[in-house]
Amino acid sequence: MADLFNHEALPEYFKMSREYLSEYTCSSTSGNQDLGLKSLKNLYQLQKKIDFTRDDYKMWVFPVYSNNHWTTCYVDFKNTEIGYIDRLNELSNSSGPIDCIEKAWTVGLASFLQKMFEDHDNNAYKFTEWDMKIIGRSDFSSQEQQNDSNNCGIISIMQSFMLGRYGKLDKFGDYGGHNEFREARKQLGGYLFKRCSNKTDLLRAVNS
Repeated sequence: MADLFNHEALPEYFKMSREYLSEYTCSSTSGNQDLGLKSLKNLYQLQKKIDFTRDDYKMWVFPVYSNNHWTTCYVDFKNTEIGYIDRLNELSNSSGPIDCIEKAWTVGLASFLQKMFEDHDNNAYKFTEWDMKIIGRSDFSSQEQQNDSNNCGIISIMQSFMLGRYGKLDKFGDYGGHNEFREARKQLGGYLFKRCSNKTDLLRAVNS
């Protein structure tokens, strides 16, 4: 697996999407079917950060947090596609809060973005006409699925960096003797350590 966390190798569009979008999450702790869609209201904060008049965006990535679980949403401007990825849950036949989040980060997000761009007189993007791609557990091999309760965070980070750097997902997983989830944790630790201004505090936080 290549060094995903080499900051200097990241294209400009992903540094933009990480800076603007990585902190926005969708939280749901009940079976309310509308909760995920309502949570998109938080994204109105983006109005002050994103230039909605631009017509040359390439890729946005949203790490999504819901029900104590990290997943990934992406907006692919090049291929006119909005996708939601969850390696733990089977999405195609799901119901309850998972189904709610799935809808929020595809159809709901498309409607939100459509309104935001139209409010700024930019009709370059027709988000509601884009392909909506739901990628669930069965879309991955058994080695690439999440099979525990603690790898969702690093998986979401890996997916975000891959989508930002390459515009697609490369294969990665736990291949017995070669566990790429564990390898990515080490890479991320090195990435953070090199860029941390107070390394003593970072080590203290890691060891606490």
